Amino acid sequence: METNKYYDDLYLDNKVYAKIGGVDVDELLKLEIEFLTKINWKMTSDEKRFYNYSQKLESLYYGK
Repeated sequence: METNKYYDDLYLDNKVYAKIGGVDVDELLKLEIEFLTKINWKMTSDEKRFYNYSQKLESLYYGK
């Protein structure tokens, strides 16, 4: 959801995301703020960090 909002001019309304996620809009907004606070409102990543996370995700997916 946050990535979509960051990169696209057109994105779904929070009501839609809340319905898909099975939460009410107020709860979604709280979760959104909590997430952004935890990542210090930084919506981008440097190449090294991106590569490291990609490797970890691939290891989890492929069981390596």
